[in-house]
Amino acid sequence: MKHQKKAFTLIELMISITIGAVILTSALGVYAQFVQTKMRIEIARQMQKEVNFALARLTDRARNCEITSGKSNFVNLKCENDKPYNFSINTDSNSFTMNNERLISKRFKIITDNKTSKFVITNKENTQPKVQIFLKVQSKKDPSVQQFIRTTISSRKYKF
Repeated sequence: MKHQKKAFTLIELMISITIGAVILTSALGVYAQFVQTKMRIEIARQMQKEVNFALARLTDRARNCEITSGKSNFVNLKCENDKPYNFSINTDSNSFTMNNERLISKRFKIITDNKTSKFVITNKENTQPKVQIFLKVQSKKDPSVQQFIRTTISSRKYKF
């Protein structure tokens, strides 16, 4: 009886390498997708944090001040200390500002068509004045990351 050595043939080796390459390519694709999703979640989290900060500033002022005027892209407030506040959605710089101070960083932009980002002001006699805010915010780094925020702020200052 002849004793044969058992070993890989060249074809078996090539098939093994091909199968390994396919598995590795699939794993790298899944990992790349995971990293990209994680990045988008982090951008969205940071965006939400900055929008919450901006809305908190507006809420703090609007609740304790009188709404004196406004249109769809700005709202003017007058407080007891006679300090005026102007909140605006700037179409030139795609930003949200208070007295020309940017409240949301330059990493994000406000979509400034009149249908998505705007103020709706209700300030009639014998009714509680309120400002509805509609903001659509988009990441400059990854435009697919967007958030649409809608909130209502009621003022405690009434006109009778």
